Amino acid sequence: METKIKQFWEYFEKESFFILEGFKYGIVPKEKFELLDYLLTNIHPKLQLLINRPPNGEIQLVFLTKGRLSLKVIITEILKRAPENEYWVFKMGLPPWNGTLEEFCSHYQFLGPDIYIYDIYFDIYKIHSNGKVNLHIHVEKNKPLPKYFINDSMRIFLLYYLGDRLFFKKIVYLKIVQKKYRHINFIPIYELKTLLEFSRVT
Repeated sequence: METKIKQFWEYFEKESFFILEGFKYGIVPKEKFELLDYLLTNIHPKLQLLINRPPNGEIQLVFLTKGRLSLKVIITEILKRAPENEYWVFKMGLPPWNGTLEEFCSHYQFLGPDIYIYDIYFDIYKIHSNGKVNLHIHVEKNKPLPKYFINDSMRIFLLYYLGDRLFFKKIVYLKIVQKKYRHINFIPIYELKTLLEFSRVT
């Protein structure tokens, strides 16, 4: 494992400036980041990372724990061998967003810079035996968007909004609902974190 961790950080040090510059302009060099991700999965196949830029201005390379102790142990070893870098912050796990929904949508703009989100609603339409859930999601916004695009964007939205532990432990499937049907018991999205925190997480 030590050799694989060393390979990961050597490649990161070689390409980190180019990845950072691309990210600042909204373009992550896909091939470079995919190779970085490949080197990480060589360490352990369940490891996953993302780049996060929270409101404090940090550029974070985040290693997702997915709420699993086994991954936390491996990530601890990876972070012990992290190089010193004045531009990047290396983090274990993505915490839940602790601000308002409006602040969140304004900062991350997952649906695009010209899309204003008025509100987001959810409904749990299936609870699995392990406590995981399937969700209906309805997004009230100023412009129409294709359902597939909203679906992909809302998975990223929920990962950043709920944090990686709740997202991977609790969410199985999202179903985008374009119209707010009366027979679906929609609840504002800001209540989802509380509901999942107090439900059974396996």
